[in-house]
Amino acid sequence: MKTKKTKLEIKNIIKNDLLNKTTVAAFIIGLSIGLLIMVLFMPDRIATLENGEEVIVSISDKNITANDLYNDMKEYYSVNVLLERIDKMLLEEKYPEDNDMKTEVNKMADYYISMAETYYGYSEDQFLESNEFKNRDEFIEALKLEYRRNKWFDEYAKSLITDKDINLYYENNVYGDIKTKYISVAGTDDNAKSLVERIINRLNNGETYEAIVDHYKDRITTKDLDYVSFDSDLDKSYLDALKKLNNNSYTKEAIQDSNGYKIIFKESSKDKDSLENIKDRIIKVLANEKKDNDSTLLYKALIDMRKDAKVEIKDTSLAKEYDKYIKMYTAKND
Repeated sequence: MKTKKTKLEIKNIIKNDLLNKTTVAAFIIGLSIGLLIMVLFMPDRIATLENGEEVIVSISDKNITANDLYNDMKEYYSVNVLLERIDKMLLEEKYPEDNDMKTEVNKMADYYISMAETYYGYSEDQFLESNEFKNRDEFIEALKLEYRRNKWFDEYAKSLITDKDINLYYENNVYGDIKTKYISVAGTDDNAKSLVERIINRLNNGETYEAIVDHYKDRITTKDLDYVSFDSDLDKSYLDALKKLNNNSYTKEAIQDSNGYKIIFKESSKDKDSLENIKDRIIKVLANEKKDNDSTLLYKALIDMRKDAKVEIKDTSLAKEYDKYIKMYTAKND
């Protein structure tokens, strides 16, 4: 099956290039099929052969017909453009446009355009042209679909969370807010490791945090995070180390991350909140974990949405392609 980059794929490239992220999820509507629509629904403007086929292009004694174009486009674009149009129809009904959506998609558009300018020197027009958008309005419409698909994805992932999942997470992972700060040494080489070990030794010998910071101020960075919660976006390694500490203590071994080493301090902690008060936050955490752990979950969510809406593809060729699409994303993992 032939493939061509749709705006969905182009959008993912934009995200990966500019943001250096794998992500989830971005969803941009596909290339225009206006020419095909014109061919199929404006026959009075098209020459017709004796067998009734409509001619698009004539070259000497050879012709390219509307049927040729339609069949090629089905193979070329597969079901991607069709599904984007289906999803647009379904999701516009689920999530009517409101001020929050308008504000968010315009922020997204400004962000992508500014990143293209920063990293590639593109003007807005160059950015739009390079990604096959006719104008900003078309780009905004694409982002609206992304916005709506993400809203549905959030709802779908949350619907997979059971009461048992919530109770287990509350019992094993939730803790009261913790007041914390850290000392960070940049780099992962021997010099950085040696420095962080010297700092820990000085702390072990009774030197205060303030004295350490003053002495090494040109070689370290520090940050007071105040209180952080179980659903904080801090690195997992940081949170795991923090949970193990007693109040008024610090990590006796440095915690390494992608930027270097950290010495983590736990100053105080609050009591664990009730399940009733934080249930929605737990569901959000668990839903995000499901998204992160299954790269096909978004596609499954959209497949289920179309199934619930009783979408039926009448074109037999496209129906077969969609069946392949479904099997690709719903096959059980080995």
